[in-house]
Amino acid sequence: MQVSGNKQLTFFASDWGRGDCKASLPENWQNSWHHLAGVSDGKSLSLYIDGELKGITKLEEAVNLSVSNKWTVGRNEEFSSQRIFTGIWTR
Repeated sequence: MQVSGNKQLTFFASDWGRGDCKASLPENWQNSWHHLAGVSDGKSLSLYIDGELKGITKLEEAVNLSVSNKWTVGRNEEFSSQRIFTGIWTR
């Protein structure tokens, strides 16, 4: 997931070339907790913010995106030294 201009959230899975799913961020985005979920069912990408479906993108080709890589806040196991969160952490 990637935030752009504090206005839009983009979810992509298994390489940018497969497509992405975008959604506008809520007005209270900063300094508030939010539940984010990016979901792929193999045929589409869906993006939920606070339990509400905010975006959906149909994939051109069906694909199994299952992997055993572990995710942590700000990076992932696949490219652990490259995908590092450098944004603003707030409390």
